[in-house]
Formats: sequence, structure tokens, C-alpha cells
Amino acid sequence: MQRITWGTDTPSDEIYYLTNFEIGGDYSYPAHDHENHWELVYCAEGELIHTGPELKLIQQSGELILIRDRDAHSLRCRRTRYTNLAFRAEWLRKIAAASGYEALVTTLETLPDPPQRVIPPNERPALEKSFRELLELTGTTIGRARFNALLLQLIAPFLTSPGRSNAEAITPWLRELITWTESSEPLPALSEIQRRSGYTAEHLCRSFRRFLGISPGAWLKRLRLERACALLRHSNLPVGRIAETVGFQSPQAFHRVFRQSFGTSPAAYRRNFGSPYLQ
Repeated sequence: MQRITWGTDTPSDEIYYLTNFEIGGDYSYPAHDHENHWELVYCAEGELIHTGPELKLIQQSGELILIRDRDAHSLRCRRTRYTNLAFRAEWLRKIAAASGYEALVTTLETLPDPPQRVIPPNERPALEKSFRELLELTGTTIGRARFNALLLQLIAPFLTSPGRSNAEAITPWLRELITWTESSEPLPALSEIQRRSGYTAEHLCRSFRRFLGISPGAWLKRLRLERACALLRHSNLPVGRIAETVGFQSPQAFHRVFRQSFGTSPAAYRRNFGSPYLQ
């Protein structure tokens, strides 16, 4: 089996490299594993089939998969468009430590299968735009900074949002509750989520921890911040309006939670990571 070593077999010695593929016919890549790097694979159109000694995943349009060092796999597809974002495993650990996400990376490393999730349809155009911008900015300081922000944005939801492969295992009422919450604008308060569930706060918390491995409050906070980061990067909405849209009670509360989570203000985050086409 082929082993792909970062910096030797890869086309770049940067902290990341990104490749967009448009496959018009049949395509396959032989079985391989990685040394010191992971990959995020996003299927924009068609489907990808990942197979390995202990692996068979069918990745459909709109789905994102995280391939880790130990996930030996081969790849085949037909008439497919997809993006491969590869990055140094050590770099992920570095920025995760700086952002308080060490436990997230540890959990991702120990999952039995490559994490897989569905990108909501309304978020797919912005994601593809982010990929195009990263490709254009490869090798630049601003490209590295935007990659850092995008990497955590894409990886954190693997532990908070159910993917296609495990969505059916979630009890139907909880799956409906998650869908309702994610489609609401502004995002509802935790008390509203509990009322809509029809269960006690204790039962709701037990269910979230059982199926998602996180409390409802922590899940909702992360969802608010993920949506806020996307709006800061891809819109010209005022910061106060973003705070309202994602469900914070006040701009002051939004600033406090954002700074606690990312070590910077929303305005500074937008200056550093916002789309150049909106500036």
C-alpha cells in the first residue's frame, strides 16, 4: 500500500494544500494512507466511494469527510466534482490548542470511522467560495490565516451535527428538533428548544449527550458561533445585527462569548478573515 508523506509526496510544503477535481469520466486512486497529514474531502457533485481494509464509505453530493492518518483508503468516482483540502496533522493540533479545541482533536482521532457530515444546502455556495479563495491565496500570510479559521469551522461540527451515516440512529424527535433549530433565524433560546422538544431539561440533556456527546447548551453555543463566523466572513452585516441573527441577547454578550472562544473581537476576526470581495 502506498504511503503519502507530507512534503515528500505532496505538491506543497505549506501548512495546507488544496486541489479541486472535476472528473468527466471514470476515475480511481489506489489504496494509500498518510504520514503526518489529514484531508477534508468535500463532494460538490456526484458521489465518491472510499474503500479500505476496514472501510467502505459512499460520499454523496454536499457531504464532507475527514480522512485521518490511519484511515487507509482507495477512491473511485465517475462524473464527480470534489475538493481535497490536505493539511499537516501537527498544525491542526497547534491551532486546536490555541483555540481550546484539544479535546475535539483527541476525540476525532479515536472515532472508529472517518467522520462524515452533511453541509446544509444554504451553506454550500459559501463553502465552495472559501475553497476558491484559499486556492488563490496559497503561499500567502492571509491564506494561512484564513485556512486556520476555516479548518476549525469545518472540523468542530463533526461532533455537534449528525452526518448522514449516523443521522438515522438518532431518535426521530431529536433529529426533528435539531433540524428545526438549525433552520431557525434567529437561533432560538435554549428554553425554546426545550419547550419544543416536549421533554424535561434533564431528558433533553441526556438525549443530547447520548446521541451527540455534548450538552444542549454547549451544542447551541457552538452553533451560534459557527453561524456568526460564517456571517463575519461572508457578509457585510453589522456586528450587532449578526449578534441578533445568531440568537445572542445583546451585542455585548456576543462580544464577550466570541472573545472567550477565539481570543479576538468579532470586528478583528472580520478584518483578518473576511472575504476580500466584501472589503
